Amino acid sequence: MAGTDSAAFVEKESDFLHFILSAKPTQSLLLLRNPTISQVDTISEICINIIHGTEVAENPEILEDLKPFKNLIRKLGDVKSGVSEKRTIICKHPQSILKIIQKIELLLP
Repeated sequence: MAGTDSAAFVEKESDFLHFILSAKPTQSLLLLRNPTISQVDTISEICINIIHGTEVAENPEILEDLKPFKNLIRKLGDVKSGVSEKRTIICKHPQSILKIIQKIELLLP
């Protein structure tokens, strides 16, 4: 997915992202420990958008906040990686994924 398709995909899944942000931390972490394929794809698409610069590049403060997660973002944004590999990464690092989503909250549709 690229361009407008990716933005539309993330917008379609924005309810899931907003729910994660509004839920209690324990609930959010439980959701991220057992993500569906659609949720894995959404998180992956966010990472691809971060890598390719979209709105994040226009906001250096967010970019700076995301630096500690750059390896995780690269792994999840790798289009060659499969869903099962990305699901494993998300399950192992739910707190980091939650922090990434929190950092880009203002950019979500």
